Amino acid sequence: MAAPAVRMLLETQAVAEGKKVRHSAANATKLDPARQGVIEVFPRYPAAPQGGRRDGGFFVTWINLSAPRPGTRYGPTIMNPSEHINQMIADLPDWRGPMLADLRQTILATDPGIIEEWKWMGSPTWSLDGLIAVGNPHKNKVKLTFAYGAALPDPDNLFNGNDKGNTRRSIDIFEGRPVDKCALQDLVRAAVAYNRTHLKKNAPAAKRAKACKT
Repeated sequence: MAAPAVRMLLETQAVAEGKKVRHSAANATKLDPARQGVIEVFPRYPAAPQGGRRDGGFFVTWINLSAPRPGTRYGPTIMNPSEHINQMIADLPDWRGPMLADLRQTILATDPGIIEEWKWMGSPTWSLDGLIAVGNPHKNKVKLTFAYGAALPDPDNLFNGNDKGNTRRSIDIFEGRPVDKCALQDLVRAAVAYNRTHLKKNAPAAKRAKACKT
């Protein structure tokens, strides 16, 4: 794909997201045919998005071009959350990919109502009536953080992360040390129960109205 076409894609994406983005010739021509993608350039963020990298003051990640939109020659196909997670797993070159895939399957199998999303520029999340957990690969581990883990029973002592606040708790998974799937599913069920009974958005309408009056 020629550089002008790539620049056009970048400009289109920026306008669609309401962002002011500057491009350089280097940014516009860095293509990877093996991944059938083009560069998407974001303004500065406090931390690079998952799978992205710094490049000339911007963070760079990929837009999938394997299935252009009808009526356009190069129109980017924005991947859905599951496709993003699939791509993240496929891009991990070691044990972390299969581990994240296994955690994902275990969580989704716990309740058919659980949905997965792609948030915060590169984090797989799982929710049901509220956020359950966020999964992220790190350099030598996979971290699974429960949004309201501090309030959940953990009889199997799965929480071994450094979260010590009043809300989150996490599980750090290392190579060769898989998580007990039954215990993990118990935690997920407890998280769903907590969401349904403690999150304000799930309170009955009458109870919410009374709370507003008081």
